[in-house]
Amino acid sequence: MRTWVYRVAHNVYASHVLRSRRLNYAGAVSLDELADVPERDNPEVIASEQQAVAWLHQTIRRLKAPDAQVMCLYLEDIDAGEIAEIVGISPGSVATRIHRIKTILARMFQNGGPDET
Repeated sequence: MRTWVYRVAHNVYASHVLRSRRLNYAGAVSLDELADVPERDNPEVIASEQQAVAWLHQTIRRLKAPDAQVMCLYLEDIDAGEIAEIVGISPGSVATRIHRIKTILARMFQNGGPDET
């Protein structure tokens, strides 16, 4: 049942994204606005973390739809087997995509990610 609910939600979300891209909708809410980050002592650390999360969110949005779907589900702590059922690919393919995307994102972040202040 859980996998079916994720599949339905995923398909609704994917349809929404495609529809909004066609309409050039740019009013999406960033992760910074959604995250309930607890207060910390150092505002520079908070700003740096928020900038990193925003960069990651923007980068994932630029991925092709299947890769972005896999990463979003992965970030929701869904295991590879369930992601495979939701997206419609094999669990091995899910694990491979996640590993490749994480490697690429890490390399991009180290080379040209958010500015370090």
